[in-house]
Formats: sequence, C-alpha cells, structure tokens
Amino acid sequence: MKYFLVFLFFITFCVKTKAQTEAISIHKAIASHLVEVAAAGNGGFNGLCVKLQLQNKQNRPLTLRLEAGTLFVAEDEHLQNLLVVEEQIIVMKTAEKRSVDVRTMCTESSDGSPYSGAIFKTTLLNAEKPLFRLAQKLSEVQFYASTAQSMVWAVANKSTSEHIYGEDTAKIKAIVPVLANIMGIPEKMFDVNPKPHKLTYISSSIEYLSSQKLPIKICVYDEANRLQQTSLEGYEMKEGYYQFKFGFPHYSNPERTFTVKLMSGDKVLAERVIDKNSSYLPLRKMNRAISATYDLPSDIVAQVGVYDSLDRLYAPLAMNYKLGKGFHESEFEGCRDLPMHQAFYFKIKNLADNQFVISQKIPQTNADAKTYAKIVKRGTMVVNLKEPLAHTRLVVVDTQDQIVWVVYEDSKISHGRNDIPFVFQHTQGPDAQFKVRLLDHNGQVIQEMCAGKCK
Repeated sequence: MKYFLVFLFFITFCVKTKAQTEAISIHKAIASHLVEVAAAGNGGFNGLCVKLQLQNKQNRPLTLRLEAGTLFVAEDEHLQNLLVVEEQIIVMKTAEKRSVDVRTMCTESSDGSPYSGAIFKTTLLNAEKPLFRLAQKLSEVQFYASTAQSMVWAVANKSTSEHIYGEDTAKIKAIVPVLANIMGIPEKMFDVNPKPHKLTYISSSIEYLSSQKLPIKICVYDEANRLQQTSLEGYEMKEGYYQFKFGFPHYSNPERTFTVKLMSGDKVLAERVIDKNSSYLPLRKMNRAISATYDLPSDIVAQVGVYDSLDRLYAPLAMNYKLGKGFHESEFEGCRDLPMHQAFYFKIKNLADNQFVISQKIPQTNADAKTYAKIVKRGTMVVNLKEPLAHTRLVVVDTQDQIVWVVYEDSKISHGRNDIPFVFQHTQGPDAQFKVRLLDHNGQVIQEMCAGKCK
C-alpha cells in the first residue's frame, strides 16, 4: 500500500508540473490580463525588428507561446506592419519583467521601415490566413533570408513569383508547395535553381506643407522617368504639415538612384532623389505643454492650431471652435512632429476677421520650457475713492496691452481706502513686465500699478 501511495503522489506531481508549464498563447494571456506587453521597433524591416517588454502579472510562473503569423500593427499608419516568422516559447518566473526580441518580416513593402523605438499596438492580431500559413511554414523550415521576405511581399501584394529565388534550394523547395497553393500558381513557375538574391530596400520620407485639402499619391520613378511604384493613392491630405514615410524595394544594382514624387493628379507637389542611404527627415517632437491666457470682448468662432512665424498653419488642433466672451486659459499638450530649428506658436484665430486672439511661443528646449513655465505673482493695489463704484474690473495686461489675466469683474468698491489683493499667473518668463489695472464699467482706467520687473 505504501508503494501505491508514493506512485500516486508522483503521478499527481507530474500532472501539476505539466499544467504549470503548459504554454498559453500570448494573445490569450494579454486578453486575460495575465501579462502586460509593450512592443517597440528595434529598427529595420526584416530580422529581429521588434522588442517586447513583458511583465508576468501572476503569482506563479507563466509560459507564453508567440505564434508565427502574429501581426504587429504600427501606430504610425505610414510605417510597416510586421509579421512574426519564428515561433517562440517564453518562460517567465513569478512577477518577472523581461524583454524579448522577435523575428519579423514586413507585410507592406510601400510603407516606411519602422525605426528604433517606433510603437506597435499591443492588441496583437493573427495575420490573414495566407500570410499566417506562410509564416508558419517559414518558422517550421527556419528560412529567414531575403528570399523569404520576397515571399511575404508576393503574398501580401498579390504579385508574381518573379523575385522568389535564392541559393538555399532545399528550403525553397520545401516552401514552394505551400506558396504555390496560396498564390494559386503551378509549382513549376518558381525558380528553384541556386541564384544570388539581391534585395535592396530604400526607406525614406517626403514632406509637404499643405494649405488646402488635396487627394495625393506617392510615385517612385527610375532614372528614365519610368514609374516603378505608386502608394497612398486616393489619400486625402488636409491643411497642415505632413511627413509621409514610404518604402521601395528593388532587385537591381544596389547603387541605383530613384526619384520620389508627391503628386495630386498630374501636379508634382514635392520631390526628392533617393538611394540605399536615404532615411527619414528628422523632425521635432512637439510634446511640450504650454498654457495661454486671454480675454475675449465677445463670443467668437475660432481656429486653433500651431503656426510658424509667418502665420502658416502647420498643425490644426480645432476648427470652428466656439469660445465665449470673457477670460480663458487654454493649454497646448502636443501635436504631430514638425520641422527642426523653426519657431512655432500656439495660436487662436478669430475666423470672423482672421485676427489672432492669442499667440504663445512653444518652447524648443528644456531651457526654453523653464523660461515659459508658469510664474505666480501676488500683490495689493491700494485705491482711494471719493464715492463708491459698481461694475469694476481688475485685470492684468502685458507690454502689448493684451489682457492676460482677470482678477475679478463686475464688483462693487466702497468709497475711501480699499486694499485690493490680487494673484495672477503667466508664462512670459521671469523678466516679463505687467500692469494691474482697475477699470470702470466702460473699460476706462481708474488706477494702475506695475507688477513684475517694471521700468
């Protein structure tokens, strides 16, 4: 009987251990809140291009399975989505945090290659069935050469087998039956003879400041002005500054140059020459928070946005925005990335007369941000009145005579001496000069005093 009990314990232990270590799909683990996942680019379109940051949220070990055929979707619509082509089993300790590099291939040849740090959505998807089947086969055969990338593009783009060839004949022959079935073409259409596969992928960008809505497309031409690729056809570009990231693969001389054109119909809006060394134009991250205060004498309908020093709209924030009469404090918290080494301003334009209600410079550096940080000022205005006044207003104005703060309005002041305390805040820097004004019901100045570093 003793031996039977020991044997039973051993069986129970084995079953429990297996249950603890059985791999669970990472999709299911995310949906069930067993694990937290963040995904970012390592840079590139083919290879170990995605880094997963994982945290086990359980008080027990966790074994995850990342299936080949999982699709990472880029947050930036102009960057490529990446297909997992190598299955991984990830074993995590209790509450462990760790990072894992994932082998992927691009599914959108005309989009830009994700750069290091590019964000991918963590609601992971299974790719469409044909790509899922191909990814599973690539993982099984462990084939990750540039030929395999051409296979993925052929399926994703529904194109021909023209560029599917390579030097590893055995692996190509193993994949061709699946690929032929997916593409609906005979196996004999594939070139399985050993042949070097030279894929050159150009990832670059083209920029444009638009003053109106336009349908656009991006076209790539060779040296003889022959069209090689068209993307984003029918995309509607609106007002503002745009950076379009794109990709262009070719199999000819790696040193060749091409011309990319941003077009609306037959009109060329912008163009640039590209080659294998091309990259994205670096832009400035517009994520510094600022605030602006202003007073409106009447209701307005406004356009809110980020403008340059020539009052050109680079980033619309709100159109036909209704603002009521009186004092306002508005905050700007970021927008699309914009060109480097240019001054930009948060502005509100009254659409009735196209005049700007407020213009607040956006800090470029940490030093600028400190200069434009909020500063609180306090003081007391002493007023002697021969008779009481009703409907008075206490305001703060800057050197441009613009009201930047309303301390109070529509208030009654008794005759004789009145000590009126005030508090206001501004973002015009420590050397800014202001005046505090007491106004009557007609807006006439009863008394004013200096606030800040006044001359």
